[in-house]
Amino acid sequence: MIVTVKEMKNYLRVDFDDDDVLLSDLIEQGQQICMDVARITDEDEFEDLQGTKIAVQYAAAYLYEHREKADHHQLVMDLRSLLFGVRNRDSEVVVLKIALMNEKVIFQKCSVVKDGIGNHRNAWTEDYCCFATIGGEGLASSREAETAGTVVEDVGMTVTVRYCKKTACIRSVTHRILFRDQVYDIVSVDHLNYKKKCLKFTCRKVRR
Repeated sequence: MIVTVKEMKNYLRVDFDDDDVLLSDLIEQGQQICMDVARITDEDEFEDLQGTKIAVQYAAAYLYEHREKADHHQLVMDLRSLLFGVRNRDSEVVVLKIALMNEKVIFQKCSVVKDGIGNHRNAWTEDYCCFATIGGEGLASSREAETAGTVVEDVGMTVTVRYCKKTACIRSVTHRILFRDQVYDIVSVDHLNYKKKCLKFTCRKVRR
């Protein structure tokens, strides 16, 4: 968690240990509320942002002081003000607009599995599913290529997702993307200046 019990007790000026378990639970609850208000699902990303720690302390303190009768609606309104900069943050290099992350993609990983008679074979299994921004600039979006004397469409796209521990491990040699029942090979991975905000995958549609 972004705030320790010791830090919370200092914030509240609590000098006894009776409520340590309660405070731990309230910190966890307060952080989840703050993440929901900030519209962030990844804990590491949330903790890296400026201003989120004080918001969690405020939320946990409110829940502690009003634990008999807390006004959660008022708490959310207050947190929206505190987290306004987080909810509307723009990086100078990377701008990740939440409204555009409106498509679900599935990252599949190639792994070796054993069939019913003991033979080993390669199989694609779901590794991670998340919302993404789909762009059409990958591989010139859609271009024609000549294969065996026949002109075929070479369809490409880009997939931008939030950076997290799972997406940071995705590689072009081990993963592919399933989008709207179509399979796409990952051609390249752009870490966008390694800001740990988002990742951009350039993809090519697999011909069937």
